[in-house]
Amino acid sequence: MSPRDKIQPGVGVYRVYSAAGCLRLLFNDFAINRNQIRELRILSARNASPAPVRWELVSPIVFEKLLLRFTARRGDIGAFCAKLGISAPGFDRAMRSRFGSKWALSKAGRRPKQSPYRLGRAFEYRVRDHFRSCGYWAQRSPASKTKVDIIALRPGEAVFIQCKRRARPSRRELNQLLLEAKKAGAKAFIASSKTGRGIDFERIDEVINGN
Repeated sequence: MSPRDKIQPGVGVYRVYSAAGCLRLLFNDFAINRNQIRELRILSARNASPAPVRWELVSPIVFEKLLLRFTARRGDIGAFCAKLGISAPGFDRAMRSRFGSKWALSKAGRRPKQSPYRLGRAFEYRVRDHFRSCGYWAQRSPASKTKVDIIALRPGEAVFIQCKRRARPSRRELNQLLLEAKKAGAKAFIASSKTGRGIDFERIDEVINGN
């Protein structure tokens, strides 16, 4: 890229070059001096909000280094761009335009793993929606200190459900669920999905003795 005597890079371009470790290249690409670099650094520090980037001005070398850094770091594209101080959608479009399928593969390998809490919560929503589709009023009880995760109601019927995506509840948990259901005149069910597909229901009718 030849020097651009009349083009100022702006804070966004400065942040991109800085993140790529290419500030020396910034001198050559835009024919600016150290004082101008210092001014951009000060402007960047004063404003923490995402800065617009004129991606058409960015050197191919910088693009390559950004791809390498994105691939090497943990976290998703939002966290990566927040640290750089640039817009994530703009960065995504620029990288997709530059690298195509290579960029798509890089992003696919960076998707954050779901935590057990998120997976469990998602399963609870699946169970809730299942009962709603069957004509029940159904609601999660995430703040409850009981063993009931979902309450499902329709005229003449109440169902208390504990959701265990993979592991089976302990004897104590099952008995507590049954006790709470009986107090309310409700049926007690365990919802699970050992294969990750579909929902399996098991009705609990009697107290379980033993270990």
